[in-house]
Amino acid sequence: MIRRRAFLATCGALGAALLSRRAIAATAEVLASLRSARQRIRTLQARFEQERTLGLLATRVVSRGELTVVLPGQLRWELLPPDSITWWITPAGLAYASSRSRASADRSAAGPMAGVLDDVLVVLGGDPTRLEPRYALEAALQPDETVRVVATPKDSRISAVMRSIEILIDRDLISPRRIRMEESSSDRIEIRFSDVRINQPVDPARMRPPTEPRP
Repeated sequence: MIRRRAFLATCGALGAALLSRRAIAATAEVLASLRSARQRIRTLQARFEQERTLGLLATRVVSRGELTVVLPGQLRWELLPPDSITWWITPAGLAYASSRSRASADRSAAGPMAGVLDDVLVVLGGDPTRLEPRYALEAALQPDETVRVVATPKDSRISAVMRSIEILIDRDLISPRRIRMEESSSDRIEIRFSDVRINQPVDPARMRPPTEPRP
């Protein structure tokens, strides 16, 4: 009986290792496909509905807005009224503006959050393999031919800001359908995209924060 149990345990371990290797191989193949498809992206624009869950307060806040990405390093995230606030990620740092206030911070002042937001930009439209040094990545083709990618931080400094980033990408391997970001065990943001537009013209003025000097 003991030998049989040992044999079954060994078989189970070998089976788990085989499945793990297959999962790693599948992830690498999917990430390579995403990398190839996304090479042609220059701009990405979309409408979105954002639901933020605050576990401690047991509340959910729903907002609507517009996303504009200009690769390789610019993002504009606008929440429409009644929220009426816009965030920017630029090579210089982070900025926001609302009807009541505005501010900016360079990358050193923004700390780990600047790096995390850069990573979100990569998840949305860049080469996902760039995240591998800092994140454990899982990628899989879904039954409806969409692609699901989950990025889990390896570094505790990153996980203190963001526990995981998950994105569902359309069949074209380019257009985001949904992104889910877990900030803690109880706080998360889920964003559903619509009207996704690839490589449409973007006014450079939209990507320039009001706190940044005009050229």
